[in-house]
Amino acid sequence: MSPCTGNKAQIAEQYHRLFKKVYALLYTLDQHYYNDNNTSLTVTTDIFETDQAMVLEFELPGLCIDDISITLQGSLLTLEADKKPPPAQKQQYFCIERRFGKIRQTVRLPDQIDSTLVYTEYKRGLLRVICPKGQKRSILIKEQ
Repeated sequence: MSPCTGNKAQIAEQYHRLFKKVYALLYTLDQHYYNDNNTSLTVTTDIFETDQAMVLEFELPGLCIDDISITLQGSLLTLEADKKPPPAQKQQYFCIERRFGKIRQTVRLPDQIDSTLVYTEYKRGLLRVICPKGQKRSILIKEQ
């Protein structure tokens, strides 16, 4: 026997209710997984090099600059952010594809980067971290 019985409109309504329950369950499981296991969300990142610098671009749509932190320790640059869900409302969702939770990504920079000159730019959800290369210099060798 079919799980749905009745005319086409009733069958469509039964499937509609079933899918709403499935989406709600998947959303609940997804939120539990990301929030309770301290799993970091991934960030779309581009890294490229110019003659003067190494440039890292992180896509962070929907985040305020106050929600983003960058640290540089040695040659490790770490991006951390918290993408918070919007305030709870009484909507019925049919599909939720956005992800919320902690973001943490670490990138090892090449040795030629001058960490004292690193700076950032943030515009329309794109964070650019510009890491200027240090100047090569000759070291005088003294004979003793």
